[in-house]
Amino acid sequence: MYNVRSDIDKNMNFNNKIGSMAPGMNMVDNLEIYPDKVVVSVNPKFYSLDVVYSSLYNFLDKYYCKIDGDPEEEIIVEIKPKKGKEDMELVGRNFNNELVNYAAIEIRGFKTEEMRLEIVKRALASHQPEKLDEEILDEDLEDWERDPEGINIPWEEKYGKCEECG
Repeated sequence: MYNVRSDIDKNMNFNNKIGSMAPGMNMVDNLEIYPDKVVVSVNPKFYSLDVVYSSLYNFLDKYYCKIDGDPEEEIIVEIKPKKGKEDMELVGRNFNNELVNYAAIEIRGFKTEEMRLEIVKRALASHQPEKLDEEILDEDLEDWERDPEGINIPWEEKYGKCEECG
């Protein structure tokens, strides 16, 4: 069974090792904030790799993104701006918000999967051709045989045989 408290204790012990941090780096929650990038530590027990990729997709226009780490233990995401300087803590926090957003979407997807499949099944089943009603078919054949507009004449009868066609 997963113990959230033990992970919190590990993170607190890690955060207390301030002396080992690189110059210019600041630790906030799961973020390592540098002047030119932010490194986000993602717990795969809370967020799947699919959620991480989906969250990063929204950042690709403005940022260089890198994923590293062990998907079973810890996913490391590095986000670096393509142009100019930005508030890297804000970028990291926005990424965390995207993680929550896509995790919620994934959960809703799992919860509504059966319902969505049933809707598609019903939609496809309702568009299968039914057996034609014999009365309607007979009426259509009678109209065709009567030919009230006088257009039901074979080509050869109306224009003759094509001599070039052989």
